[in-house]
Amino acid sequence: MKRVFLFLIPVFIFSCKGVEQYRAGIDEMSSKYNEVLENVKSFSASMDTDLTGFMTSAKEMTIAENDVNSLKPEAQEAYNSAFAKVSSSLAGLTSIKEAANNLMTTLNDQGAEVNSLTEGLASGKLGEDTMNKITGIQDVITSVSNNLGDMKTKYDAAKSDVTANFSALKSVFESVMAK
Repeated sequence: MKRVFLFLIPVFIFSCKGVEQYRAGIDEMSSKYNEVLENVKSFSASMDTDLTGFMTSAKEMTIAENDVNSLKPEAQEAYNSAFAKVSSSLAGLTSIKEAANNLMTTLNDQGAEVNSLTEGLASGKLGEDTMNKITGIQDVITSVSNNLGDMKTKYDAAKSDVTANFSALKSVFESVMAK
């Protein structure tokens, strides 16, 4: 009995050490995953708010086609041109929003694996390919984080473009409606 017990002690210590060697990597990866996930969610929510506001403004400045056709040709051209610029710039924002949704999907696809690793760490049961999984998830997190930074820069520029185009549309809209 003593021999069995003495044999099991090194096995137990080895198995605990096996899981513990991944603790720092899994904890760091899980923390970074949650941070990047929250950043993407926050950015996406901010875009939703902006897009809702812009769409509401566009709807408010929409003139019925019959009314546009009754305007003088130069007023029709000014309104149609300004509205087309707003529509085009809104399409750019929508495209960025779709790309953010893709980032969220990419992160969500990794979520089950992150949970599996953290649960495996807690239970002391991790597979042989644990380091490869950690590295793979970290690569995805880094990629999403970098893409998010680029996306925010593009979004800020596109939002400025939309704002400028709305300002021009508002001027045209007000001058047309005043007549």
